[in-house]
Amino acid sequence: MNERPKMQVFLVKFKGREAKAIPNRGSAYAARMASSKAFESRLEDWLAQNHLSNQVAAIGKPTVFPVIQIFCTPEVAHQIATLEDVDSVTVDTPSMGLVR
Repeated sequence: MNERPKMQVFLVKFKGREAKAIPNRGSAYAARMASSKAFESRLEDWLAQNHLSNQVAAIGKPTVFPVIQIFCTPEVAHQIATLEDVDSVTVDTPSMGLVR
């Protein structure tokens, strides 16, 4: 019997760009969104290259904060935590509702 791997929601805090030196809020917003989108793209590429995409049910949408939510197996979360541009990976609470 082919059993589906157990998945959980995790928060991945990545090393985002500091927006302190950016002159206005609009520019800061754009820079932070670009940083989040770039991290999401790198994460998706890394998952595909390492044949881990089948252990990921969903990835939350990028925001202006250096955090992305991911619904995956604990094994994948553990491997993501070892990436150079990741600060931490923690279990999220189900009530957050960003990934469905």
